[in-house]
Amino acid sequence: MKDTDLVAAIYEHMADGIVIADAKGLILSANKAACLMFGYAGEELYRQPFGILLSASAAPLAMRFCGEVKALQRNGSRFPARLSVSGVMHQGQQYYAAVFCDLSREKETQASDEVHIFLRKESELKRMKHRFIALASHEFRTPLSSIRSSAALIERYYDRLDRTRVFRHLHKIKKSVGGLIAMLEDFLEMEKIDSGKLQPVGQTFDLAQLCGEIVAEMQEQAQAGQTITYRHTGLETNVFLDKDMLRYCLCNLLSNAIKYSGDQGIIDMRSVISAEDWRISVIDHGIGIPVAEQAHLFDVFFRSSNTVNIPGIGLGLHLVKRITERLQGSISFESNEKAGTTFTLCFPPLHH
Repeated sequence: MKDTDLVAAIYEHMADGIVIADAKGLILSANKAACLMFGYAGEELYRQPFGILLSASAAPLAMRFCGEVKALQRNGSRFPARLSVSGVMHQGQQYYAAVFCDLSREKETQASDEVHIFLRKESELKRMKHRFIALASHEFRTPLSSIRSSAALIERYYDRLDRTRVFRHLHKIKKSVGGLIAMLEDFLEMEKIDSGKLQPVGQTFDLAQLCGEIVAEMQEQAQAGQTITYRHTGLETNVFLDKDMLRYCLCNLLSNAIKYSGDQGIIDMRSVISAEDWRISVIDHGIGIPVAEQAHLFDVFFRSSNTVNIPGIGLGLHLVKRITERLQGSISFESNEKAGTTFTLCFPPLHH
């Protein structure tokens, strides 16, 4: 077979449509695939303007072009195509070689995949919505019931209750309200993150001083007999970060440590600043996290199986992780069931 015959055979049997046009954009030839693709017989395209194969918004012939276009069939139907055009000089004459690849099936597959992804996300959102409603209704009902019962007792027996019992009920109300406010703050933080409104505002501050203040605040919320300790390692104490975001994360971690530790539990907070990074760890010796469930620890609304009788909606750690990452840091943990958990926030040296 001669070389010219081989080239002609390849041209005619290519899967992609090939169209040759002259300098004026008039079609000189089209292979079989192009004719089938556009619905023309070969001779019908001869000397026709190249533009009849494209929708009005498609790119015209150029010395070099590659991109997606809307191709136009003889019957007026449009279909997506990848068009590659190359300018060719032959015996002093300008020609254009255009190659069309029909993307219809690829786009249909892509659209089908997108529909499946959308349906899967919608199903996941519904599952999360139902889980949220179940958790929130339970977690809101408990403190509200406590507030109502304490208020009712004070109202009914205020003239017969001694000062100590009144203050005990007031403490229960205050604690329940605090829990409700904490849950609402979690929901607000979630909304800020999802909407992109939560933007870090960096400032230089004394890390050891901040941690000491937080430990003192959280000690007041600790259960009877619980102790929270703090120790800083390193000569440097100043860091540069969004102070309020870091405070939120540390309060959340300490709040969890308080909830999941025993009445006589010891909770430790440690900070260290080195040349490589700076870290803050919160260590408890409480119930720990089952190994089989640790992979889901930071999932939204996730609660481990050994916390069903402890208040919470499963938002805190999810928010801590997202906020920490917004601060260009990372969070890690080590946990052994019935032995305790250590959470560590780590930030690069650029923040110190």
